[in-house]
Order: sequence, then structure tokens, then C-alpha cells
Amino acid sequence: MSRGKECVEDATRDALAYIERIERERAEFRNDALGCTSRIAALEAENETLRADAERYRWLRKRPVSADFGYSYQANEALDAAIDAARGE
Repeated sequence: MSRGKECVEDATRDALAYIERIERERAEFRNDALGCTSRIAALEAENETLRADAERYRWLRKRPVSADFGYSYQANEALDAAIDAARGE
């Protein structure tokens, strides 16, 4: 076999090995991206749930209402304390 043909075969092997490595890395990146996408979706859903809770709480905190925590309270920092006390914190 001629030296030129050997060089071409070596270069072809190296190129194919490089392509295989790039394909594996691309697949890994794609899997990572899909994992990130589903994690982002889960965090967005959790965020919406927490946002709704916060909006309810803010709505409640702005109003002079009475709730059954065993005593009445004013809608301000005292509401925070009443909720914390009722939750056992």
C-alpha cells in the first residue's frame, strides 16, 4: 500500500472517530437540554402554585376579616403571627 493511500485511510479513520465523538456529545447535550426543559416546566408550575398562594395571602392580609385561629387579629403583621402560631411555628 502506498504512503499516500495510508495517509488517506488514517485521515478517514480519524475523521470518522471525530464524527462519532461529536454525535455522542450532541446526544448528551440534547438529553441535558431535555432534562433542563422538563425541570424548567416543573419549576414554572410550582411558581404558579406559589404565586396563587401568595396572592390569596396578600388578599387576606389587606382585609379586616376574622378567622378561627382561636382568637381575632388585625390584618397586618399580627396576621403573620396568627398564621405562624396556628401552624405551630
